[in-house]
Amino acid sequence: MGGDTHPTLAVPKMGKLESTAKHKSFRLTGTLEAERLPGPSSLRTAFHWSIVQQGILVLLAALVLDGGIIFQRVLVAMIAFWCFVLVLLIRRRTQPTSGDILFIKFGFWPLIVIAVVITTVLGRL
Repeated sequence: MGGDTHPTLAVPKMGKLESTAKHKSFRLTGTLEAERLPGPSSLRTAFHWSIVQQGILVLLAALVLDGGIIFQRVLVAMIAFWCFVLVLLIRRRTQPTSGDILFIKFGFWPLIVIAVVITTVLGRL
C-alpha cells in the first residue's frame, strides 16, 4: 500500500492545453457576435422564401374572378413590402439582424392584412 498508486488515480502531467474554440459552451472570453449575426445564406433563404410565398399568393389572387380587386390589394401589399425591404437593405446591407431576416421571411402577411383593411376603408370613401 505504501508506494503503490492505482493507475486510475494518478494525476496526469500538464501538457498542451486544449483550444477553447472547440468547446463553445465553455468559452468565457471573446465575442460571440459572429455566431449570432445571420449570414448571407440566411438572407438569401429569406428572399427565396418570400418570393415563393408572394408568387403563390399572386397566382391565387389572379385566379379569383372578382374583377381584379383582390389582385390589386395583393399588389399594393407587395409594393409596400418590397419598399420596406429596400429600406432595410439600404440601412443594414452587410449585417442584417435576425429581426430583419424574420421580416423578410414573414413580414408580407401582416402587410396583406393592413393593405386589405386600408384599401377597403379607402374604397368606401
